[in-house]
Order: sequence, then structure tokens, then C-alpha cells
Amino acid sequence: MDALDADRIRGALDAGTAGWLRSLEVFESIDSTNAELMRRAATATVDGAVALAEHQSSGRGRRGRSWTTPRGRSIALSIGQRIETPAARLGPLSLVVGVAAATALERRGVPDVKLKWPNDLVLGERKLGGVLIEVVPLRQPTETVIGIGINVVRTAELDAVEAAVATIDDVLASPDRNALVALLISEVHAATERFASAGFGAFRDAWSARNLHAGRRVRVSSLAATVEGVVLGVAEQGELMLDTGSEVRLINAGEVSLREPS
Repeated sequence: MDALDADRIRGALDAGTAGWLRSLEVFESIDSTNAELMRRAATATVDGAVALAEHQSSGRGRRGRSWTTPRGRSIALSIGQRIETPAARLGPLSLVVGVAAATALERRGVPDVKLKWPNDLVLGERKLGGVLIEVVPLRQPTETVIGIGINVVRTAELDAVEAAVATIDDVLASPDRNALVALLISEVHAATERFASAGFGAFRDAWSARNLHAGRRVRVSSLAATVEGVVLGVAEQGELMLDTGSEVRLINAGEVSLREPS
């Protein structure tokens, strides 16, 4: 597979994104691309900064989970993005980025990408990728680091992961990582700009159209409680809407697992 190439990626960006981009670096190996941008954010703006890695030694997912990055066989991408909206209103951002990433994948020939609330990209019933949002502390206007991890080529290392894993090469021969990365950056930049001006309402229908669990019974587990019910959709601020049989609950956080009908 071709190596990630910063010049090729820059050359494939749309005009608006190319004008916004301040730096784009490809690391052969790093602990975490998100961690790299968060370190930079301690002393300077990261708006317009992009970090990529062929390998991560300490890739991270939600809730401190590790994220496996086989060398040269996946996408580990972090985007520094200023968003002109209060940090308290960023709850739906992972859903917005999910829509942007799914759109980019479909434009590159990956069919029928689904979204699992709140941050997973799914092919069939298997995890293709995920989104990790981090907010830069005490920064006004709000700055975020948007991490996207995508499995591109199947490896023994990925197959050893406990969760069921999908890869792009399951459905698409010879995927072009550079073209996909350029499209991911462009789609995410455009989506965050639109989110800042129009809110989650501009993305709610698109997310719902890809909702993996629409109409299905799930269990949502969090530190506060475990709730079962049928997924109705997502609310105006990105909460999962769950029909428990006695009420409709709005879920702000938790891990979703599919349940057989009782």
C-alpha cells in the first residue's frame, strides 16, 4: 500500500479547506495523533493543523480504550478545528463528524456505511472506525481536536481485537488512503463550519438515515444506569432517544449493545 504523502493529500483538498489548512504532518510513528495536537494546543492554536501517522503506539478511543493502528494499513487522523460555538453545545459534534466521515467513505466507493451512536463507523455489524473529540481547555473561541481512526487493510493484528472489525478492503480493492484522507479532511472541515452556523439540525436527518440501530432493541450502559429499549432516533442535541416501554428517555452518554427482542 502506498505511504501517506502530505503533498498528495494537500493537492487533493478542496479550495476552501486548502485555504484554511495551516500545517499537515505525517508521522512514521507516534504515540497518538490526538495527543500530539493536544500537546501543541497547550501553547498555540491548533486550528488548521492536521496530524497523521502510519503507526500509533498508544492510539486512543472513547473512555480511554486503546485503538489498534497496524503500521501502514489504517488511517490515524487528527484535525485541529476552531468552532464558533460554546463548548457546552458541542455534544452532537461526534455525530456531525460521523456523517462527514461516512460521506467521505461513500464518495470513495465504500458502500452503505452506518453510524452507531455516538461515534462508530460500521460496515454490516462490524466496526470500521471511530471518532474521538477532545476540547482544548480554556480556549475562546472553542478549539477542538477531532480524531478519526479507520481500518483500511485487514491484518492479523486487527483480527486479534476482541470486537468484530471491518476493513475497507473487505469491500473495496486497492483503497487509496491519500485520496480518502484528503476527502475526510475536506468533509470534516466543511461539516464543522456548517455545524457552527446551523447546529445539529442540519445533520440530524443524514445521521438518522445511517442509524445502525433504528427501530432495534438495545441496552445502553453507563456509570449511572443501564437502560433497555427501542431506538427511536436522535434528539435535537444529539441525545439517543430510547423507548423503554414506559417512557421515552434521552440518553446523553453510554455504551450501546444490541439486544434480542424480549
